[in-house]
Amino acid sequence: MTIDLSGVNPANVVPMTEDGAAIDEPGLKRHLDELAALDCVDGIVTNGHAGEVYALDSEERARVTELADEATDDDTPVVSGVVGGSTADVIAAADRMEAAGADGLLVVPPHTPIHTREDAAIGFFEDLSAGTDLPLVIFQHPHWAGGNYPPELLGKLARIDGVAAVKDAVWDVDHFQEDLRAIRGADVQLLVTNDEHLLPSFALGGEGTILELAAVIPELIAELFEAVESSDVARAREAYDRMEPFIDAMYEPPVSDSHTRLKVALEIRGTIDSAAPRPPTAPIGEAEKASIEAAMDASGVL
Repeated sequence: MTIDLSGVNPANVVPMTEDGAAIDEPGLKRHLDELAALDCVDGIVTNGHAGEVYALDSEERARVTELADEATDDDTPVVSGVVGGSTADVIAAADRMEAAGADGLLVVPPHTPIHTREDAAIGFFEDLSAGTDLPLVIFQHPHWAGGNYPPELLGKLARIDGVAAVKDAVWDVDHFQEDLRAIRGADVQLLVTNDEHLLPSFALGGEGTILELAAVIPELIAELFEAVESSDVARAREAYDRMEPFIDAMYEPPVSDSHTRLKVALEIRGTIDSAAPRPPTAPIGEAEKASIEAAMDASGVL
């Protein structure tokens, strides 16, 4: 159970029809094809927060993964998020994603708060590892999102057979450092996902990144990552300064609207026809759309 997720791995969004009732497959295919065609994209991650995983049914999640698999070549891994209310649910989801073409699984924290019970969390990952042949990526949430594993527990989970990587999205540089120390020595890749703290997080360490921002600005993310890897501080700062207006626009309160804002950016670019989310998520208003377009212009990503 191995997978290489070094480099830049965008978490794709999922365009919907205008009423949010169905996936806009032509738009999704264009989005995935654009990402897969870029040399700077090393893998694609489906069924995460950016892909509105909680709003999709099991068949839709599998279809999104199928389309990602079709868009990519054999050297480009596809990782699918899996989420469920029980271990059995998540194993069943893993089977569906493997059949759909996934090369790995992003394990979204289950609804049951296993992060508060070490035995429950370890048992969950051990059972999941035994129940699937696919490598596992632990999704480390911000503490305010729920499901956040304490660093000491994260270190133990990272050493379970079958766990290949940790997607660390704590959005807190101090906590990120604690997680980094906790998993040091484990045979896993650390994937940075601190969207608003990318430069310091990349500087602290990480083999790659899983980012919803990379669904729209993969070239800038790759430039920043490569500059840090080559110790080119001036280039890294310049890339970070350029992307900052776009990052600020994506993560205005409420932060949970970020995936819809990303779809607005793709609509402005002409990649997708509609930025409509699936209800009950509210659409982005015209005034904010104008602000997003201005931020894209300021970051040079129009």
